[in-house]
Amino acid sequence: MYYSSLSSLPLLQGIGADVLLDWQERHVMRIVSVEKDEGVVIGQGEYCRTLSMLMEGEMECSMTADDWKLTERIYAGQVIEEEAVWSLSQRYARSYKATTDAKMVVVSREHVMRTLMNNEIFRINLLGRMASRLEKHNNAATERATCTVEEHITRFVRSIQLNAGGEKVLDINMESLAAIVRETRLNVSHTLHRMQDEGKIRITRGRITFCNI
Repeated sequence: MYYSSLSSLPLLQGIGADVLLDWQERHVMRIVSVEKDEGVVIGQGEYCRTLSMLMEGEMECSMTADDWKLTERIYAGQVIEEEAVWSLSQRYARSYKATTDAKMVVVSREHVMRTLMNNEIFRINLLGRMASRLEKHNNAATERATCTVEEHITRFVRSIQLNAGGEKVLDINMESLAAIVRETRLNVSHTLHRMQDEGKIRITRGRITFCNI
């Protein structure tokens, strides 16, 4: 049993070893191995049938729109879009694929509702995560109005990223970015090159890598 790894997952913290062992023995939760470069494990727009948590390894996640794509890394301990289990659409907003050999904890929606939700500690952990996410959303909504092009750009990336911090890769052309932040292409170009000179980003054709945002 992977008690140490399981108990470090945000939604399972504080749950006793006997309970986790019981859930494993009754196949309430499964531990699934994913090989590096196996391909897409969860696809953007797919129907969410399970609650999934990354227990070991690393994954790349990406969100794709008509004129941009944002890619970032997630690490062991990440709960993968738990809101999709309860949302109206019940579909994933991003795609995920392993960049190292990885292990995932997978719980069917039925077991989430019938078993996990009957555990008080699990419910507290879940409510804590949802309250934290709502608080961040409310704080973002009350931030002061942006006044510089750089602020417009960084706020856009933060609005679509999964996690704060770390490297983010945005595939987008200059015209599309200018339209999104409602600035001229020239102003956006000047700002991006200044940000690159300051070491905040790296620019290649059609791609902006944010070093830590």
